[in-house]
Amino acid sequence: RSSDLMWQAYVTASRTADYQAASLAQYAAGGALSVLTHGLYQNHQDGIVTRGQPTFDPAVKIVTASGGSPVQSNVTDCADSSRWLDYKSGRPVGGQPQGRRKIIAKLQPFDGAWKVTYLNVGKEGTC
Repeated sequence: RSSDLMWQAYVTASRTADYQAASLAQYAAGGALSVLTHGLYQNHQDGIVTRGQPTFDPAVKIVTASGGSPVQSNVTDCADSSRWLDYKSGRPVGGQPQGRRKIIAKLQPFDGAWKVTYLNVGKEGTC
């Protein structure tokens, strides 16, 4: 699924705060791509990299047109970021909120592939 691949690309990019990672644009577009690159850019500016791996538990609902062809995929998730932590100068950044957070994503056909076009990541404790 495109949303899984998007998160894999983001996790990989976050290890070096690579806000220009070309792999992100393979799976995200528009507002969703902006959310991802902005977060990585901010980490780059702050000298922060992220280590570990979040876990996901997505539920997918396909929206179809009257003719039966899929036009959108809505994904809700409860991701756990407690094992995906920020580091600066090789040391954990203190005071990081950790836990489960609600994620809402929308995927649409975009340039011949399904891409995440909307992404809302809630605060810890929202699910």
